[in-house]
Amino acid sequence: MSTELYFFECGTLKTEKQHIMAGQGVKEPFDIPVPFFLIKHPKGNVLYDTGMALEVATDKVKHWEM
Repeated sequence: MSTELYFFECGTLKTEKQHIMAGQGVKEPFDIPVPFFLIKHPKGNVLYDTGMALEVATDKVKHWEM
């Protein structure tokens, strides 16, 4: 059996383009897919999700500039 990688999207973050592209597209809606991955390996399967930045746990408002 070979190793296989599967990509899934489990939601969407909605923001504005200027927050992603250095001031471009002010007030223009911008969607970011939220992915996770399944790695199928001969020794077992792994679900891989990078999650949120650690800073979100301590101060989400500051981190996300809400």
